[in-house]
Amino acid sequence: MIQPGRSKDNVVVTAARGVPEKNLELFWEIARRCPNHEFVLLLTLDPRFLEYARILESAAPMNGRVIVNPNKQMYQETLAKSRIYLHLMHGEHFGITIVESMSAGCVPVVHDSGGPKEIVGSLGLLWRQVDEIPKLLSLADASYEAMSKLSIERARAFSREKFDESFGEVLERTVSRFPSHGPGKEEGSS
Repeated sequence: MIQPGRSKDNVVVTAARGVPEKNLELFWEIARRCPNHEFVLLLTLDPRFLEYARILESAAPMNGRVIVNPNKQMYQETLAKSRIYLHLMHGEHFGITIVESMSAGCVPVVHDSGGPKEIVGSLGLLWRQVDEIPKLLSLADASYEAMSKLSIERARAFSREKFDESFGEVLERTVSRFPSHGPGKEEGSS
């Protein structure tokens, strides 16, 4: 989990591997429609799609910038200072970057499908059509304080501590279903 920054910039951020299925070209389309925000793309290069990454870098509008292969500190600092996390892939299985951004206090705006929809639950701003995103960014800005707190709380459901607690409960229930063989007792002996 990432600690939220003390102050948040008017930044919309996304983080992804530079592969076409992530729909990252839409990030710049939204940036052009929303000139009052800064857009930061945290881009991890995939050797199979270097040309795609090059196109993304060169297409950045005036209010957009790309950070290529950010190290852990840069990644965490960027999320900690950003207000909104925009996720563009349809049908993502899970999306750990969404959880990490929420733990940092970002308001998630995600596609209405797959794991991201379930991660954000009732607090998330879900989109189906690209044209809906600018309005959702405005809504995230208008309700930022309350939604940021809800994001942080929701992200806790995915924390290591919560996982360990849940796993322990499952393990305990599973073990309790099996009859125990006390010390010195062997199967089949009376």
